[in-house]
Amino acid sequence: MKNEETTTSLEKVEWSANEAQFLQAAFLEFGGNPFQMEKLKSLFAGKMSGLEVDIALFGLRRKGFIDAAKKTWGEHIYFIPSRHHSFLTEKYVLPLFDDEIGDISRSSAGNIQVAMEARPNIAGEILHLLSYIAIHGVPLTAKGTIHKKTISKIENVTVLRSTDFQLLKLSYAHPEIYPVQVAVLLDLVFTLGLAKKYEAEIGLDESYVSRWVQLDRYQMERNIYTAIMERYNAGEAGLQHFRYLLTLFSRKDAGYWLSIDLICQRFVQVSIINEQDLAEFQSYAKGWVTLLAAFGYGDTGMSTASDEALYFRWTNPIIYDLEDTEHYTEPAIYVQPDFEVIVPPDAPYSIRWLLEGCADLAVRDHMTIYKLTRERLSEGAEVGITPSLVLTWLTRYAQGLIPENVLLALKQWGSELGRTSFSQVMLLSAENKQDADQIESYPSWNESLQRIGPLHFILERDKLMEVRKRLTMMGLTPAKAVKGIDTEERKYPAVSIEDEVTLSSVEENPFIHFNEEGRQGFVYTGRNLHYYEGVQEDRDEAAIMPDITEVPKMWVSEWREYHPSTAKQLVQQAINWRTRMGVEMEGHRQEFIPESIGKGEPWAVNGWLLPGPKRIVAEQRTLVPAEWTKLILILPD
Repeated sequence: MKNEETTTSLEKVEWSANEAQFLQAAFLEFGGNPFQMEKLKSLFAGKMSGLEVDIALFGLRRKGFIDAAKKTWGEHIYFIPSRHHSFLTEKYVLPLFDDEIGDISRSSAGNIQVAMEARPNIAGEILHLLSYIAIHGVPLTAKGTIHKKTISKIENVTVLRSTDFQLLKLSYAHPEIYPVQVAVLLDLVFTLGLAKKYEAEIGLDESYVSRWVQLDRYQMERNIYTAIMERYNAGEAGLQHFRYLLTLFSRKDAGYWLSIDLICQRFVQVSIINEQDLAEFQSYAKGWVTLLAAFGYGDTGMSTASDEALYFRWTNPIIYDLEDTEHYTEPAIYVQPDFEVIVPPDAPYSIRWLLEGCADLAVRDHMTIYKLTRERLSEGAEVGITPSLVLTWLTRYAQGLIPENVLLALKQWGSELGRTSFSQVMLLSAENKQDADQIESYPSWNESLQRIGPLHFILERDKLMEVRKRLTMMGLTPAKAVKGIDTEERKYPAVSIEDEVTLSSVEENPFIHFNEEGRQGFVYTGRNLHYYEGVQEDRDEAAIMPDITEVPKMWVSEWREYHPSTAKQLVQQAINWRTRMGVEMEGHRQEFIPESIGKGEPWAVNGWLLPGPKRIVAEQRTLVPAEWTKLILILPD
């Protein structure tokens, strides 16, 4: 069901009037949720026949605007995929607000005070967590949850707070263990494919992390924003429209205060939501803009004239056309004599990633500042970020020369680290002295083993398989399990200069989708469409149209008078085919959508009389044969 149509190509798609009517009504009513077929039928009552609805749905399926999936018992469900929501919001929702734009935005800044200033960007928060996982790992308990001590450390890694998500009422497993901000942050790195659960810990997916840190700020933000739009949402269509509309305003009204209250009230005025749902809708809207501020996209504000009036302004708008962005060029950082490294907002994230692993984060703001210390460099060296590698990166990215005292200190610290080291060896224990003597006397060890006591030998870990094989040949087969063996040594991913060369494909393809629907995270989204089997539309339109050979040709080609019994057969056929029929009444030819045979003299038909000479809207009517003179079956063109 993949269809990577861009907005530009969608604008060039041609559709029929019925397709346009179907798409607009279905999008406004359901958003990206599965269509409720009875509700869908009621939307088009008196507007399109059932057959016309089927043909419109078929056409939109062929054009890629509507996807289908098959439930386990074979029933098909239809929905508008999220890849089209931005385009359709601009086409169908934004025009409903055109007359209100001046009131909703460009409000007087003098009457508004900042309530919550935009926090440091969420891309940086993700980087902090990834670095923590890379260095320390996140071990799991026997129940598969994170240890409380580790949760506390993750809380200290981020500036996010539980109050940032309070109004969204997010649902996730073990809320008694995980603070909501920790659950959200972990959910993001899982959703983006950057981390996952292994047998006994949460670890990084190094292939994804290596690609991720090569993205620039705008590419990261685009992937993150797509993920949060799909995950931290309420499923109601109106709330979906609110999120996408607010995103559109980021392009058109960045820097201006938007009245969230007026936007919500407008949704009631245009009948997207009901009046009785307004208070809950406003609460969610406040929760959403609070999340946006927490993730660094903008500020929330309150009117000085009213404590209840809520505003939001985009300070870091979402950029979808990445070709228009100005990319920072190397060199991009500033190394100070006091060992501080100043990193501007658009500096490559690969250098931030390196500094996360070997320096203290001193300031996280518009400018990020790291501090080089011997202790942190030593910690970095333990995971493969040697001082010489740090010096290579700093030399590459630094604006100007590295201060001489910093240069000398890095070289000195590098020469001191690793002068002594611990090596991990394995201990082989014999059951008794006789077996130990037999092992020692074996002629082909080639120094693989060294006896250190009456019953014990040591060996290098890489000799384990060789020693095991020889012991088996001697009739002294050891147990398969190795007692007390440590986990593998940690390595910090994506910190070699070669990584940037091998990952050049990221620059060639900035639209890599890190978030995938259905990827398991921490937060429950309530979406389950990805569990169903996708269904391709491989029919042609002839398969949908009725077989006109089933009826007399004159029924579909001529306006004619019929005996009431024959007329009833024609009307019943129209009902079976779910199509329109023509009725000539009082000398005027009109269209009628029959729905059922009713009671009358000698019989009646219930349905919709469509707009005609004496009416401007469809009218629900019951007709009897005496009211018309001629009939015809009308099939869609």
